[in-house]
Amino acid sequence: MTLLFLVAIILIIYYLFIYKEAYKNIFGQINGKKCPNCGNPIESNYNVCPVCKETLRKKCPDCGKMVDINWKYCPYCEVQLRKGENG
Repeated sequence: MTLLFLVAIILIIYYLFIYKEAYKNIFGQINGKKCPNCGNPIESNYNVCPVCKETLRKKCPDCGKMVDINWKYCPYCEVQLRKGENG
């Protein structure tokens, strides 16, 4: 009985710390973020897609921090990133 309990604990630890991390590294973020161009799984900190080289993030022209290519405003310095759009 103790051996069965020990095996169960080892399997739980393996799943929580090793399997999940390996899955995350192979298939991108667990939340399922994908490249808008090719659909390849991507990490949230990627600047370009590693498959099609689609630009995903760029530097804010004011503060220099990396921001999502689709954002209208920089969340760090509040400068407008895309001109000519209402809102």
